[in-house]
Amino acid sequence: MDESPQQTVQGLGSLPFYVGGTQVLGLACVVITGVWMGSYHGGYAWDGTQQEFNVHPLCMVLGMVFLYGDAILVYRVFRNESKRNVKILHAVLHFLALIISIVGIVAVFDYHNHEKIPNMYSLHSWCGMLTFLLFCIQWLMGLGFFLFPGTLTSMRSWYLPLHVFFGLAMLAMSLATCLLGISEKLFFAIQLHSDTGGLQKTPTPRGRGIICALQDPDRGREPLLTVISPKPGNTGPGNLCI
Repeated sequence: MDESPQQTVQGLGSLPFYVGGTQVLGLACVVITGVWMGSYHGGYAWDGTQQEFNVHPLCMVLGMVFLYGDAILVYRVFRNESKRNVKILHAVLHFLALIISIVGIVAVFDYHNHEKIPNMYSLHSWCGMLTFLLFCIQWLMGLGFFLFPGTLTSMRSWYLPLHVFFGLAMLAMSLATCLLGISEKLFFAIQLHSDTGGLQKTPTPRGRGIICALQDPDRGREPLLTVISPKPGNTGPGNLCI
């Protein structure tokens, strides 16, 4: 059954609040992660030390949570703009997320190699690498199907639901991987301070990590709910079309 004009207006009116909420939560995640790594774990550098490792969580939260979520939201925020321009913006935001994530991954591998720490030793490592590889494949297939000329309309129509589904699924995977990484970092920090007898003296860094862990799912939930919810004035299986 079609929505009434009043329902359509109400749907459009609530959208800015959802979008605004995602930006506030997303920026809060990035800022808290930056402060957590910068002020309580020695800052940032590119010299193979712990400071280089600190680049990893900041880049991954910025790329695979904040920018990834914003790239998904552009189809709702700019729904009245040119479809091709929105596609290009969607691809550019994903490309920025890709580049920033590569920097974060290189940082953690370089740190491990410098400190003689084995790579890919935890569930977080494997989940993160799987998510990143799937993200790269998704981005390349999106370019091939939706931006490069010559792709048949029937092929685009066939791939579109898969692209939407896997895009949302990988955002959820990114959030889960971030939570695993934050939990792992907190575990190592607690273990270190426990060994040195300083556990009770450092609640603030742990607190910031816990706050970040609590905010990450909320940041991802908002884009997911905004995209999955029916578009104003449109119902049926076409709701997820981009």
